[in-house]
Amino acid sequence: PLLMQLAALGGVFLLSAVLLTINVLVALALDAASRSRKEACFFALVLAALLMISLAYGNYGYRRWRSSFPVPLKISMFQPGTNDFPQTFPIDVTAEFSRVKESLSAADPDLVVIPGKLFSKAISLADVAPPLLKSIFGSLMDRTDRIIVANFSLKEQDGTYTSSLVAFRNAKVIGVYRKEVLMPVSDYRPSGLVGQVFSPEVYGRFSPWHGENGLFLPEFRIGGLICNEVFVARLAQKRSDEGSRLIIVSTNDAELSSSLVLVETLRMTRLRAVESRQWILRAAKTGISAVINPAGEVVASLPENKEGVIIFPDLQDR
Repeated sequence: PLLMQLAALGGVFLLSAVLLTINVLVALALDAASRSRKEACFFALVLAALLMISLAYGNYGYRRWRSSFPVPLKISMFQPGTNDFPQTFPIDVTAEFSRVKESLSAADPDLVVIPGKLFSKAISLADVAPPLLKSIFGSLMDRTDRIIVANFSLKEQDGTYTSSLVAFRNAKVIGVYRKEVLMPVSDYRPSGLVGQVFSPEVYGRFSPWHGENGLFLPEFRIGGLICNEVFVARLAQKRSDEGSRLIIVSTNDAELSSSLVLVETLRMTRLRAVESRQWILRAAKTGISAVINPAGEVVASLPENKEGVIIFPDLQDR
């Protein structure tokens, strides 16, 4: 976590350059040791100086940015642990949700994040009404001041589709974040041609969003990132520059069968937190869900393929 703080100065590129330089200096020192003690000492001193400077800044950044949670809300992130969630609606009667419902009710969170798209069918914001929301979220809607954030495919007025995070309170839309960067393989790929044949109302017309963006809650602003947008460093920094108090990442990594890939996506999210100096709530359908502070430290998490809920700032994994 100390060397990771360098990402705040120059992103992952500076961090990579420093690590590469350290490896080069180690190699030069070892190579020179067989020829000249003086030359080997020179490379060793340069290496020691670089490490000391990097670690000193890392210690400073790590201590400074282990800040308190920036919003006066108790937040929960539900992790279904399966890619098949939900198979029925409302989601509060599904087997996965029922098993964590008691602990969620006891915590009584102010904001609930549901990861991954709930269904593939696209809807327009005009279709979002209390009956529809009640049919989707069930008893989660009983507390009228609770905020629910979920991922939908939205049909825009120009006929295009956007992958969007939508925030609701009292059965009304209070904020929308639309995906700004579409990625090859995940957002458009050759297999998408099959989708265009069998489900043309959803596939083939997704577009990146270029307008004003963000979850504009009445009390403060929350930034959003969807799925693999965490790989785009400028987006997290953009959320910070826009004045977001924290960033919600909704993702579904179920198609990534390798546990190593899941760990690496979490590490990339930690780098985004350091670069933007933002708290990040990473809600993943099958894991790894996590709460990450601006120093890149994971302060609460759920492992992959485990069903559960994170309650924060109580720091209780349930």
